[in-house]
Amino acid sequence: LTISVLEKVLQALGDISRKIAIGIDNESGREWTAINTYFRAGTSDVVLPYTVPHGKALLYDGQKNRGPVATGVVGVVAYVSSNDAYTVAVMFSVPFDYNLYSNWWNV
Repeated sequence: LTISVLEKVLQALGDISRKIAIGIDNESGREWTAINTYFRAGTSDVVLPYTVPHGKALLYDGQKNRGPVATGVVGVVAYVSSNDAYTVAVMFSVPFDYNLYSNWWNV
């Protein structure tokens, strides 16, 4: 997984002012199964991949809602390992107003 792959994901979203590309390599030795996505603001046009096998990468994107709305994209993507030993969750925020907020993410 390289930065150029994530840049292609962002380019595919087109001319949207607030968007995010998420990429995670699964090097855990186990398959991950999707739990859910949650968007506080924004959306995604793609379905979260149901599984991410060991040695493969998760690619996902998010964007602000379409139309003249003053929102960014804020949410969580979560997976569980095949033996239920751990959960992988990625929280992210790409705000509408950079005067008040900044981009952040955490795993």
